[in-house]
Amino acid sequence: MIGGLRHRLVLEAPVRTPDGGGGAQLSWQTVATLWASLDMPSGAERDRGDRTEALRQVRIRLRYRSGVTPAHRFRKGARVFAIRAVLDETGTGRWLTCLCDEGGGT
Repeated sequence: MIGGLRHRLVLEAPVRTPDGGGGAQLSWQTVATLWASLDMPSGAERDRGDRTEALRQVRIRLRYRSGVTPAHRFRKGARVFAIRAVLDETGTGRWLTCLCDEGGGT
């Protein structure tokens, strides 16, 4: 498995900053830079407003890291992966699998 961790990804957390008008502006802060494997088991399209978007489902595996939640996201250059589920599949705390969506204006 370690040989499969060949993609360098940035784990990001959302940061909300008050905009002075009662709302907040969302930005992303780097939490860590990690080695991971990427597997793209499926893809789909969805309608968003007046256009169709490509949406790819991606499985990202990395060494176990506590605190990763669906509120976070991964980034690889311009590619953004929204985390939908975080799994410790073996229950041993060695590996973490994140089911993600790439695309869709995340």
